[in-house]
Amino acid sequence: MENVSLLDVVTKTNGKVVGKTTILDSYVQEVVTDSRVASTNGLFFAIVGENTDGHNYISMAKENGAIAAVIEKELENYE
Repeated sequence: MENVSLLDVVTKTNGKVVGKTTILDSYVQEVVTDSRVASTNGLFFAIVGENTDGHNYISMAKENGAIAAVIEKELENYE
């Protein structure tokens, strides 16, 4: 995977940063949609599907090492 910083992800996706901005210079090691396989410096995409909502698994992805999550819904809590 090409070295991509979180700032690159935000810039290229016209994203909005919520939560800690101090990690924007961190580099993403992998991109995942399954919180169970997220690892250190992973970027978790919380996808809403037919059977489940990835937003319910953001905490698990973080516990497994994900550095950030790309979300499409507003959340009450940002860590």
